[in-house]
Amino acid sequence: MRSGGTRGRGPAAAFPVNPPAQRRRVEETPARQRWTLTSTVEEVLLEGLDAAEQMTLSDFIRRYVDPNFVLDEGRNVMMGVVIQWPEDCISDERLLGRILNSPAYQRLEDARNLHADARKLMEHEVGNLQHWKDFHQKDIVAAITRRKLNAALEVAEVLERAWRVKEIARRPLPEGFYDSVLKARWSHVLGFPEGEGEEEVAVRMEVKAGQAPAQSWEYKMQGTTLRPVNDAGQFTAPRPRLMVLTSEKGWPC
Repeated sequence: MRSGGTRGRGPAAAFPVNPPAQRRRVEETPARQRWTLTSTVEEVLLEGLDAAEQMTLSDFIRRYVDPNFVLDEGRNVMMGVVIQWPEDCISDERLLGRILNSPAYQRLEDARNLHADARKLMEHEVGNLQHWKDFHQKDIVAAITRRKLNAALEVAEVLERAWRVKEIARRPLPEGFYDSVLKARWSHVLGFPEGEGEEEVAVRMEVKAGQAPAQSWEYKMQGTTLRPVNDAGQFTAPRPRLMVLTSEKGWPC
């Protein structure tokens, strides 16, 4: 449906075509610093958007294109209508070009796409940032949408990790939590093979708490290297073997 041409009072030459403005997308709006994993997709995507869609065409032109512009009576429409049918609402090609190339109009287009992507994600049951994190079909939305949601998700995860660190730090430690470290003593484990045959042999292990092994090691410093003293007379450890340690009281005990 054509709503009629839009003309200002004065010749068309009064609206020279400017070079295309550098696009300023809504994603450049500073991100809110308190996003959480439960923040909704709609909150994130619509954060920082202005209300240009609720403006009339006349107000939009005077605010963002030409402050001296006067629209003919009876040809004013809402910008929500203009963005759907710009050529039908604005017949002056020069004016149309200036409007379409204005950063404000391009932000309006981005906002419209973000609204559409928010609805699309809700149809896929992606309602908040946690859902977005686990969503495997992110390519169904525009790149600008992905960037806004990923940036908010990064902020939310940083805050979530910081909260968990504080939560753990404020919890009281159980009694004796560090006893195994603070009260540790020099102990050693002795293994006693039992049984016959390679497949039947089991190793019984005993912990000798507070006693030094019968044979220990002595070293001396040679430059930056530690070398054993009297190599031949020292204990030679057997080759390492993989063992599974268990305890009736649970492991570690």
